Amino acid sequence: MVTLLGGHTVGMAHCDNVNTDTRSLGFSVRLTKTCASGPDATVALDQKTPEKVDNEFYRQISFGKGVLKVDQDLPFDGLTSGAVSEYRNDLEVFRADFAKAMIKLGTVGVLVDGEGEIRNQCWAFNN
Repeated sequence: MVTLLGGHTVGMAHCDNVNTDTRSLGFSVRLTKTCASGPDATVALDQKTPEKVDNEFYRQISFGKGVLKVDQDLPFDGLTSGAVSEYRNDLEVFRADFAKAMIKLGTVGVLVDGEGEIRNQCWAFNN
């Protein structure tokens, strides 16, 4: 999961999914201000290079600048901190592992017809 969450190196999050209570006070203030700008406000998941697949995301979360709660916790959990550190320090290892993880994820069977659902919110089943 640490590898797949590296996909957060690109993309945006709607502010209703953002956790503004980060380990970096300045970053918390910036997120709060951005998210207060309106109901459709979004924040880049990677604040430095949001359109580039690189390991900057891992650097940012290591300094307490994760946008989502799941990202904020990764570098500070004993089970995941080692992988975060490795990816933060070695772009080529991250890219190789990320490619393998995406290929593996692509082999997961897709549910069709009545077997599954397209969620309105990714974290919750539809009613």
